[in-house]
Amino acid sequence: MRELLGERDAAAARAEIAREAALLAAKADVTEECVRLRTHIEDLERALREDGAVGRRMDFLAQEIHREVNTIGSKSSDPEIARAVVAAKAEVDRVKEQAANLE
Repeated sequence: MRELLGERDAAAARAEIAREAALLAAKADVTEECVRLRTHIEDLERALREDGAVGRRMDFLAQEIHREVNTIGSKSSDPEIARAVVAAKAEVDRVKEQAANLE
């Protein structure tokens, strides 16, 4: 660390590093996306239990789910999350296909 920072004030450098770490952590936080994703999935399950035409609603919810999954994938650099994102996108495509059949 000293080598990288050179002669800079150690306290100022620590504060700068802490600020950068906080920014990085905030950008990588997917809590909000996970909450919205869970809500959309619950709405989709509820729609499937209802009577009547649900194809359009399913399609809309699938788009919203895809959006959240995509954002989670773009915020993460973890290979395990990347694999889960790819699998989730494939499942969302299947939901869209089913929704098209219901309309």
